[in-house]
Amino acid sequence: MNRKGKGRGRQRGWQFAVVLLLAALLGLAAGPEFSGKERAAGTEASGQEGTGNASRESADGQPGSFSETEGLTVHYLDVEKCNCVLVRSQDGHFMLIDAGSNDDAHTALILEYLKKQGVEELDYLLLTHPHRDHIRAVPQILDHFTVNEVLMGGFAAETVGTKTYQRVMEALEAKDPLRTRPEPGETYALGNASFTIIAHDDSEQTALEELNNCSIGLILTDGCHRFLFYGDGEEEMEEKLQNSGFALSCDVMMVAHHGSKSSTKKKTLQAVQPQIAVISCGIDGDGKKQEPSPKVLTRLEEAGVTVYRTDLDGTVVVRSTAEGLFVETRQEKKP
Repeated sequence: MNRKGKGRGRQRGWQFAVVLLLAALLGLAAGPEFSGKERAAGTEASGQEGTGNASRESADGQPGSFSETEGLTVHYLDVEKCNCVLVRSQDGHFMLIDAGSNDDAHTALILEYLKKQGVEELDYLLLTHPHRDHIRAVPQILDHFTVNEVLMGGFAAETVGTKTYQRVMEALEAKDPLRTRPEPGETYALGNASFTIIAHDDSEQTALEELNNCSIGLILTDGCHRFLFYGDGEEEMEEKLQNSGFALSCDVMMVAHHGSKSSTKKKTLQAVQPQIAVISCGIDGDGKKQEPSPKVLTRLEEAGVTVYRTDLDGTVVVRSTAEGLFVETRQEKKP
């Protein structure tokens, strides 16, 4: 199923001078649009909050400006060792990829963040797979926002075997949004952006062997840049991606399984060739600090990838434009 959505001539000297004067005045009037730390791809993260006056540059080194109303914007929320990504298309359509949280305080952080971004309606809520750190906040999302369609696999309650999954399914039954099991090759419109499903195996056999490998894989694009997500997919799933026939090359990659050594293998990086990688990591649901594997960090460094980590950088916001990729990090107030 394929878903489709909806400067010449010479100027006199005095005219040129007037243009320069106006440009200078406009430059003085313009101010920074965000507070927080922002840097171009290829620079080191300090992990400290900035003032918002830093020079803004794109991933290709060109100066740029950061505007919420222009370009595809992807927010990788700092929710510790959980996944929650808010996507906004240029024309104001929203999608949430996963809704993981450790506790009620982190769920409240997600709700507040979405409200601050102007979210009232989500075109899609995509759940890569049914682990707690990817779905815990789903009932509250359904309570506070209109969700037009939920994209997820079909799993028997006994296969997943958690109370969190049971509560999520009960909330879905109560709210009854459209639920769709996405298939590889399907393309969904998100305003003037789109995403294509490149992997989804929710078979009982795979679920019983390793639920992480049931993760939905997708590539999100606005025609300028490509963003890759595949949940907690491990080496077996990565091998399937490499043999899928889909072009995996992407500009921005969300590192699978929070930087676990079981994912982000060398062959995967060779196929994806990302400029930027984002790792969602930190405290898990048991209160333990889960850091990315040193092996994964080494692989990323050797591949020349600029790495952002939510445990060091906070929420990571990446905007795609025809001029390049613009990145900002935000230190949200933590629970």
